[in-house]
Amino acid sequence: MRGRLVFTLALMAMGALLLVMIFFGLLNGGRVGPTGSHPWKVIVPWSFFTISPWDVIAMSVVPPLAAIPVAAQMPWEQSTDVTFLLAKTVFCYVAVPLAFSTLYPSPDGPSFKPRYPDLGTNVHWWAAYPQILTTLILFVGMVRAHRDHRRRLSQQDPGTAVPTSPPDPARSLVRFGRCDGTVVGQGLVLPAVPRKESESGRPAAVPGSSPPRATKATPRRCCARGRRR
Repeated sequence: MRGRLVFTLALMAMGALLLVMIFFGLLNGGRVGPTGSHPWKVIVPWSFFTISPWDVIAMSVVPPLAAIPVAAQMPWEQSTDVTFLLAKTVFCYVAVPLAFSTLYPSPDGPSFKPRYPDLGTNVHWWAAYPQILTTLILFVGMVRAHRDHRRRLSQQDPGTAVPTSPPDPARSLVRFGRCDGTVVGQGLVLPAVPRKESESGRPAAVPGSSPPRATKATPRRCCARGRRR
């Protein structure tokens, strides 16, 4: 889906800005932001590169626009991927702009640090407002995909949904039970293999089986004891 591709590119763009901020924090002596100590030597000052709030706000309009085709075309099987996409959107366009608002302060914004009254909060956090619309659009799309999924399941014929192989007429299923009707077990009864008789009158050997062994007839012993009179 093209909407999902645009959605992903917008997330990657915001992630690139986050990596640029971390990179300049390393060049600033390991200090991310205008305040704090320098763990090592400063190569480039923090004010050398700033992320404009209007660039972040302009980029925040892309996710709600890209969410419209995603919500209109996604099947219910991709609802988990869309939920993960929404979680990444909340991180990139809500949490990251809030961090930018304090790391790139403005003297015109309200300050929450008494020690630095001139470092007020910038307007990067305005980028979080369009994501409310993104969440609503994706939620409506998931509801629509769930209804379409249930409708397809209800329209399927249960007799033809799962193809089954025809029963084998040479085999029969026999159930074993008691006289009271309780089923004990079941099994397959195979048809008997016809045996041919040889010229001598004895049954011929079945192909694939061992020949019958010759047995010697032994007289039966009577175990009955006579009565004593």
